[in-house]
Amino acid sequence: MSTDVKKCGRFVLTLLSARFVLALLSGLVWPLCLACAMALGVSLFARSWWAADILANLRVQLILMASSVALFSFAVHRYRHGVAALVLGFCHAWWCLSAVWDTSGGNSQSAIIERRQCLRVCTANVLSSNHRHQEIIDQIRDSDADIVAVLELTPELMERMKGELSDEYPASVWQPQSDGNFGIGLLSRLPLTSPEVFDFETPWLPSIQAQVEFEGRSVRVIATHPVPPMFRRGFQMRNSQLRMLANVIRKPVTESPADTILVGDLNLTPWSPVFDDFCRDAGLKNASAGTGLTPTWYARRAFPFGLMLDHGLCSEDLNGVRQAVLPEMGSDHRIVVFDFWWDKSRKIAKSEPEP
Repeated sequence: MSTDVKKCGRFVLTLLSARFVLALLSGLVWPLCLACAMALGVSLFARSWWAADILANLRVQLILMASSVALFSFAVHRYRHGVAALVLGFCHAWWCLSAVWDTSGGNSQSAIIERRQCLRVCTANVLSSNHRHQEIIDQIRDSDADIVAVLELTPELMERMKGELSDEYPASVWQPQSDGNFGIGLLSRLPLTSPEVFDFETPWLPSIQAQVEFEGRSVRVIATHPVPPMFRRGFQMRNSQLRMLANVIRKPVTESPADTILVGDLNLTPWSPVFDDFCRDAGLKNASAGTGLTPTWYARRAFPFGLMLDHGLCSEDLNGVRQAVLPEMGSDHRIVVFDFWWDKSRKIAKSEPEP
């Protein structure tokens, strides 16, 4: 009899514990809905406030939170809260359409474009404290990239890359840093003309630009790495660098302006309005559009903790697609590979005489 009483007591305690947990979680539904709504409202000020910009860059995480709240709300028959969470999730998702919806048609064309018709460019933020140099070099080789932008480049990695990659990438520009996170390098299989390291009067924050000949036409390639937008100063510095970059891109480097490819870690996701402003001001389009939500930076090794910070952008006469996000190699970022090719339809349209 005593055994039955103990079993019954355990069952009652378990039931009470389950009900307590369920009641606790149910009580969190409304605060979580309110948090999603507040994040949506605050993110509208992303152009002017660093905290709002952080929230705007976390839209995927906010969508996942709203979806989880909606599912739980429906499971516990809190239908009004569930509908509210769904609406908030859809509002955040609207801003992410650019990552899954390719309006330029470049992603659909990539299936019929041959590799030899593409200029393959990869951006590799290798993390300055990362000593897994051989893995970095192996991934660059495996990417089959024609041009490689290396970010957070240290003198040690530069020497290693010079020793192992100089035959494959005979043209290069180097600007390493031994005591910072903004060293940068540009490696190319193709000859580089007019190479330039520029820093907008901030010597520790260099970018690189150079021109290459691709299928008989000149292309300007820019590699850059703005500062993270943490707190007011970082936010202002990143936005200022993006504005000055847009001016550089708009200004032709020769009498015959070259089309432009820009790659790098912009410390910015495609669903921030600051990203849209930069693309519009620079006259560039996003090569990652239509290629999904795969993160290129991870706070933890799981999708919800990642962000799309590493980008490839191109001017209107080019099409581009994000070809691959490579596996982890010791950095918090992943190497990202892009293919770019000439948009033949725009070339034909330009060549047709006006009536």
